[in-house]
Amino acid sequence: MEEDGIRASTWMKDLKRWFRTMANPLREFFYGMAQHEFELQIKKEKIERENVLGLYLFGDLLGLPLSHRYYALRLLPYFVPKLAIWKRRLLREKDLTEMGGMDF
Repeated sequence: MEEDGIRASTWMKDLKRWFRTMANPLREFFYGMAQHEFELQIKKEKIERENVLGLYLFGDLLGLPLSHRYYALRLLPYFVPKLAIWKRRLLREKDLTEMGGMDF
């Protein structure tokens, strides 16, 4: 009878160990199925909104005088840390597939 208890406890330990090792791959699999595309879409929209805000604030750097200076100055402290990244992203060369929003 004691051997059955020992076998059962080792079986349970093996099962727990298997679940621990499989937890992260299963979590990543279900994340990929359910949320990955949603997060990519959110990131794309965030970048597009940052582009619009950057054009509003710093359009005169690119030759587009669009904004009223008072409102631009109030938003300026929030956008200055992102200015270098925004200029690099906006002025880089784009491929034909990127311009139309096509995903190949």
